[in-house]
Amino acid sequence: MTPLLSFLVVFWIGETAAYLVFRLIIYILQGNLTWTPDRQCLKGILERLFVFLCLVMAIPQGVIAFAALKVGSRFTKDAREITADYFFIGNIVSLLFAVGYYLIWKQ
Repeated sequence: MTPLLSFLVVFWIGETAAYLVFRLIIYILQGNLTWTPDRQCLKGILERLFVFLCLVMAIPQGVIAFAALKVGSRFTKDAREITADYFFIGNIVSLLFAVGYYLIWKQ
């Protein structure tokens, strides 16, 4: 299998699993179960794609820049209803998925 094809297969399967895991986390934390993708879902997919791509391309500065953007995006005048716990849990799980994709891809 070519590196590009294996990248896409790992990402596709991983994102399917990530979607299910995040829906389960939302159900546990908020008590509601929705299956329709939303804006946050799309944002998470793009974030994991970026981190996975940075890891595959061996660009650690990209992961650092991503972390800086994530922290910077939390400092807005618009106070959101999302709590620090949700933010932390979501980001850690998301990064674990991206690192997992990389480890699987390396095999």
